[in-house]
Parts: sequence; structure tokens; C-alpha cells
Amino acid sequence: MAMSAVHRSFFPGFRIWLAHNRLAAAWLLAAVVITVAGAKGAPELYRQTVALVDIPAGDRDELRRSLASLHLTPAHLFWFQAIANALTIIVNLTIGWLLIRRAPRTGFAIYLAFVLLALTQANYPPSIDDLLPGQPIAQLIIRLTTVVAISGFFTLPFVFPDGRFVPRWTIAWGVFNVYSVASFAFFPNWDIPGTSGTWVEAITTGALLLSILFAVVYRYRKVSTPDRPGSPACSGSSSSCRC
Repeated sequence: MAMSAVHRSFFPGFRIWLAHNRLAAAWLLAAVVITVAGAKGAPELYRQTVALVDIPAGDRDELRRSLASLHLTPAHLFWFQAIANALTIIVNLTIGWLLIRRAPRTGFAIYLAFVLLALTQANYPPSIDDLLPGQPIAQLIIRLTTVVAISGFFTLPFVFPDGRFVPRWTIAWGVFNVYSVASFAFFPNWDIPGTSGTWVEAITTGALLLSILFAVVYRYRKVSTPDRPGSPACSGSSSSCRC
């Protein structure tokens, strides 16, 4: 009887909360899913760290001796990394949750909240198979998370606080970022046609940085600056401004 009463009081209240907080519920669900998927790689990460897999074979014994002289072992490296990652995850989750629950409901705040969430479990794509062997679902989740995190991070400078791309043509960079990161996340050994070569990467990176700088200056000079008599950015009231 007691359990039945609890169910009758809890579930209607939960359904009411869910109806009014669907975005927060979606964020929480995504947080649980990607955190569980990321945690599945912890045992393999521990094994690789203790075995010093990322260190050249010829340097492993020397590194172990150096650690031993400090009364440390490779296991201490894992726990130091785990604690540092945990602190970063807590900070990102806290900021993301505050953006969802406390910040004004704008496109930028929602976008940033999910990017911060994705950054907690983003991983280097070629390492995902090794960290999650035989776990295709977890691998898929982490790859999608990586796409959202990395493409979202590099697209962030082009997004205005109301969620629009400003200037509008910078949406092309958003599409390019998603395409390039998704290609690398799901096909890490495949080169995007026409983008192989350091000179192409250098040109693309330079163009991206120049576009970011231009977008920031443009928003400050043309969009964020209040109307002034004779300003070329706006005519009439501020509501008539268009980007």
C-alpha cells in the first residue's frame, strides 16, 4: 500500500515536471547516456596507462624507474588523469546545467550547454576502437559525442546570442566543421577528398581563424554597437537592423 501511494504521488508529479522541462530532461538523458558510454572505456584506459602503451617501448623501463624514484607507479598516472578529468567533467556539467536551467532560453545558451556536455566525453577518434573494443553501441555514442563537441566548439564563434549565424555566410563554416569532424570521427583512416596535404590544412586553418576574427569584429561593429546617427549598419529604429 505504501509503495502504491508513493507511485501515485511520484509519477504524476514527474509527468508534470517533464511536460514543463523537456529540454532539461533531454539534457539529463544525454548526460547519463554519454557518461555511461564513456565510463565503459575506463578499464581499458587503466590497462593501457599502466602498460604505458602510448610511450615508445624503448623508453618504458626508464619511465618506470623514474617514477619509482619518486615513489610512484604508472597506476598513479592513471588516477591523476582520472581525477583531473573528473574535475573538468564536473565543471562542464555544472555550467551546462546552469545554462539549461538558469540562463535565458536563447539558442546560444542551449547550443553551448550541449557542446559543454559533449566535451566531457569527446575522444580522439583513432583511439575509440582501442578504448571500447567489442562495444559498437558505446563507440557510436562516443563518436557522435565527439562530432558534437569538436564541431560545436569550432563553430561557436560564429553563433550570435540568439542562436543565429552572424554573418549569415558563416553557416558554411558550421557545415564544413560538422562534415570534416564527422568524417574523421567515423572514418579516422580516410582522408577527405581534396584535403590531404599539410598545405591544404594550413590554408583551411588560416581561413577559419580569419573568418572567426572577421565574425567577431563584424558583430561588434555592425550588430552589437547601438545605433548612431548616420550609422551604415542600421536605419531607423534598432528593430530594423538586419544581419
